[in-house]
Amino acid sequence: TDEEAQNDPIVNTLIPGNDKTKYGGYAKFRDVDGNGQIDSKDKVYLGNFYPTWNGGFTNSFSFRGLTFSVRFDYTLGHKIYNYATRFMDNNSQGDGNLTKNMAKNSWKQQGDQASMPCYIWNQAYNLPVNCNIYVEKGDFLCLREMTLAYELPRRLLRKIGLAGVRVHVTGNNLHYFTDFKGLNPEEGGQDNGRYPIPRNIITGISITRCRLLRWPVKGMRKRPRPWPAAARPAAACWPAIPPNPKCPTKSSILTKTRAGFGVLKGM
Repeated sequence: TDEEAQNDPIVNTLIPGNDKTKYGGYAKFRDVDGNGQIDSKDKVYLGNFYPTWNGGFTNSFSFRGLTFSVRFDYTLGHKIYNYATRFMDNNSQGDGNLTKNMAKNSWKQQGDQASMPCYIWNQAYNLPVNCNIYVEKGDFLCLREMTLAYELPRRLLRKIGLAGVRVHVTGNNLHYFTDFKGLNPEEGGQDNGRYPIPRNIITGISITRCRLLRWPVKGMRKRPRPWPAAARPAAACWPAIPPNPKCPTKSSILTKTRAGFGVLKGM
């Protein structure tokens, strides 16, 4: 109330002019040095703009042709000064807008027990620049990337001359788990209302088809002797891939074949 405010012996030197009378709804600050005044000597350490820890982790899961992968980033141990919110709350330009928190939780009448001081149009002394109300924890855990993909069975693709078909959907910057009330906790320091990192959803399809190279192949002087059919390894585009027991894996078959017919994966 006005009576309680005026009976408070502590003088708030932040109030402009010679009249330092306080009224109900004025912000109440702590007199740190005990000199009976609220001034620059009552400032305290509120934290560091630079994070103590940052990092991330990722994981992926596969089942047959289905693949799911996810990546998280985190930052811990830093503070952010939410200047954009403070600027709107004290309406320092006289034509700004209030935040929902200020409009709902500010002091409005005698006897109110409010978490925010009364609103004084075009005046900043009741919410000074360095008030700790707007210093917030910047800790966050971000769902940075998530991908769901499906690769069609190759046995179905051989009939149409394809080596692989992969369909995927990827999301970036999907969600922040944080207590920060601003738009973007990514950067510590002073938040002047910077634009948040956009959320992206990307879909796509990758198609790989088989390409036959018939004899003669440039760089090969003579056609190698073919191998028995029993030595032929399994491959995605069989029977286009020639036998070669010296290249037992699929990747080596596609890149190091010595027979007269070869297959190149991709275009």
